[in-house]
Amino acid sequence: MIHRVVSFDRKPGRALRHALLGRVGFAAAALATALLAGCAEPPKPQEAAFVRGPRPTVPQPAKACAAPAELSALQSRVLLSDLMVSALSCNEQPRYNAFVTRYKTDLGKEGATLQAFFNKAYGGAGRSQMNRFVTDLANNSSNYSLVHIGLYCQETKKEFDDLLAGQQSLASYAASQPYANIHGVAPCAK
Repeated sequence: MIHRVVSFDRKPGRALRHALLGRVGFAAAALATALLAGCAEPPKPQEAAFVRGPRPTVPQPAKACAAPAELSALQSRVLLSDLMVSALSCNEQPRYNAFVTRYKTDLGKEGATLQAFFNKAYGGAGRSQMNRFVTDLANNSSNYSLVHIGLYCQETKKEFDDLLAGQQSLASYAASQPYANIHGVAPCAK
C-alpha cells in the first residue's frame, strides 16, 4: 500500500522528505534504545584464583633457533617486560627498582646474551631487530594488562614478592612462568 503525502507547501516534495525523515528518525531512536539497553552494568564476576589466559605469541620471525642460554635470555626478557609494565600500570615502581638493583648482574648477562642471539640471527640488523622484539614484548604485556588489569597487578605483585625474596635465580624463575615462551623462538634441537 502506497501512502500519498499531500502538501500545500510551495516546495513540492518537502512533505515527503519530512515524512521519510520522521520514519528514519523513529527507526534510529528505536535502534539506539535497543543498543543502550545492553549498556547496563554487567554483574561483577567473582575474582577467583588468578589464572592467566593464553597470551598471543610475539610476532618474531625466527631466523635461528635458541640455544639453552639464549632461551633463558629470551624468557628473562619476557619477565622483565612484564615487570616494567607492572611498574607503570600497577604503581610498582619502588619494587621494580628494587628488583633491578637486586638482579643487576643477571640482567646485564641476559641482556648481552640476548644481543648476541639477535646479532647471530640478523647480522647487522641485530640491534634494530632486538629493539623491535623488546617493543613487541612490552606492547604484548601492556595490551594484556589493559584487558585484565586487576588480575594482572595481582599476579605481578606475586612475581615481585617471589623475586625479591630471592629463592631462585632470575633465569629459573623466568623459565617457570606459564607465559615464558611467548617470545616465539624455537629451542634448537639437541
